[in-house]
Parts: sequence; structure tokens; C-alpha cells
Amino acid sequence: MLSHDKLRANLAARGITGFSEEDFESLYSSICDSEGKATAVYRYAKGHLFTLNTKRSALHEQIAKSLGNLSKDDLVNLDLF
Repeated sequence: MLSHDKLRANLAARGITGFSEEDFESLYSSICDSEGKATAVYRYAKGHLFTLNTKRSALHEQIAKSLGNLSKDDLVNLDLF
């Protein structure tokens, strides 16, 4: 199971820092099951495959840029759809 601390460390290791606590909690809860546990299955299904064509938090944008190699222009283009 992925803890809050481990997720923060994983993000920091990839240069993703400076995000709000609210954005972090929203991300963490989005990858948890109904019992609030971030299991491997939920992390894969909800963490690796989050959508970018809806309202995004600043943290989602950092993840998209850092891990998805998306540019600011790419994100602007997604907003056109």
C-alpha cells in the first residue's frame, strides 16, 4: 500500500514539488479504494490513467509535464476539446 509520505517522496524524486495540500489530498484520495487504501490495483487504474481533458489541478499539470512530457501548449490544446 502506498502511504502519503511515499507518494510525496515519489513525486519529489521526479521534481514535482510546491503543490498545495488540497491538490495532494485530492490526488491521493483519487487513487484509493473505498476503504481509503492506495492499493496497487487502485494506483494503477486511477493513478496511471487519470484524464487531462477535464478540470485539472496544478498538481495534475505538473505530473503531466514531468511524467507525460507534455508542454504548456499541449495542455492548452487539450482544453480545446
